[in-house]
Amino acid sequence: TRAIHVSIDQVEAMTMGERIVVLKDGKIQQIGTPLSLYEEPENKFVAGFIGSPPMNFFEGKIKEKEGKVYFVKEELIVEIEKKFFPEIKKYLEKEVFLGIRPEHILLTEGNKGIQAILEISEPLGNEVIHHIRIGTNLAVVRETKLIKRTHGEKINVYFPPDKIHLFDKESEKNLKFYSS
Repeated sequence: TRAIHVSIDQVEAMTMGERIVVLKDGKIQQIGTPLSLYEEPENKFVAGFIGSPPMNFFEGKIKEKEGKVYFVKEELIVEIEKKFFPEIKKYLEKEVFLGIRPEHILLTEGNKGIQAILEISEPLGNEVIHHIRIGTNLAVVRETKLIKRTHGEKINVYFPPDKIHLFDKESEKNLKFYSS
């Protein structure tokens, strides 16, 4: 027997549903399993709706330097691997949104990665939710290592290339799955 359950609570939907229909303003945004909605959101709305804490978004430009492609927003510079975004060259010098989930941002040792400032830490027992600032960009990071960190501490973060999502600024579609 099949049942339809309506919920505005994404956690409830993700835990109870085999297939989920995400609606916005009465229009279907995406239909899929909980895992496919989480890993392969078709657009920025689905990406931001699914997951807790929600996905971080940054608005910036795609730039090329010495044959490599980067997302650039002030101090936030992230290399974009072409194997994950084969159509990325179409977006050179165009504005896009970069999205990454809090649990996918890695805190790195030494000087590797992007420098950030720790604003607030929320210890939750088995994990810590950090609010960080990269220049003027704010982000949330989920860390499972229970390391004592202090307000204002300089930390380095890394955005794994396979965990990055890029969204077209106009259509908000995920560039991993759509080209312009």
